[in-house]
Amino acid sequence: MMFHAFPLVLAALLAAVSLPRGGWDGLDEAHPLKVDKAEKEIRVLADLQPRAFTRRWFNSMPGHHAVVWKGGGAARKALLAAYVEDTTFHDAMVSIGAKPGNNLTQKTWSERFNKTSRAPSTKIEGSPVGVWVWWDGLEKPLPLKDLFKDPGGKGIHLRFGGNKALIPVWRSGCVVCLQSCPGSKIGNRSYTIRDYVDGKATFTLNEKTVPPGKRKAVVLFRLLGTGKAE
Repeated sequence: MMFHAFPLVLAALLAAVSLPRGGWDGLDEAHPLKVDKAEKEIRVLADLQPRAFTRRWFNSMPGHHAVVWKGGGAARKALLAAYVEDTTFHDAMVSIGAKPGNNLTQKTWSERFNKTSRAPSTKIEGSPVGVWVWWDGLEKPLPLKDLFKDPGGKGIHLRFGGNKALIPVWRSGCVVCLQSCPGSKIGNRSYTIRDYVDGKATFTLNEKTVPPGKRKAVVLFRLLGTGKAE
């Protein structure tokens, strides 16, 4: 699938993404993960925590962490704190057919302040992924992009970067990052770490769609470009 086809694919998917009556689809803290190989979809229980994403005094990377495993080091900075470990999530994505890009090295981050390094300008590769979020009160899941304000206007185009080998290096628990980050399992191809360091990619919360206060949510991940998803 060509990169420019993403908006059309996502628009076509909006009507198809839904939750059964009752919304939670059997998800709870004891059973926080559901894998549907036929639909190439994963559903994860998470805490929606707007204050964690917007609070700045302890957040060294504001506007970066979208979904993080609750046990990871970056969980207190994320909009969504997932009840599923990042390693488990990675393997679940592979089980539905996602191909990891694995093209981001640690230098993508460690050399972020080195203007002569090309690594921080690397865009994440891997299978395209669509992400939606639902909580009680919503008629249907919202696309992840609707939860944020995008300062650069480039959008959110997600790829399954994988980066499993870097999990013990980062120990952040990152599942979805809003830039092409080597610590993420899924990252945003629209923005690089260089963009983030240069102040061109710091997302803010869309308070028109995200309610105040902490609450349970379901995060839906669907593999794009194959089968029914296309």
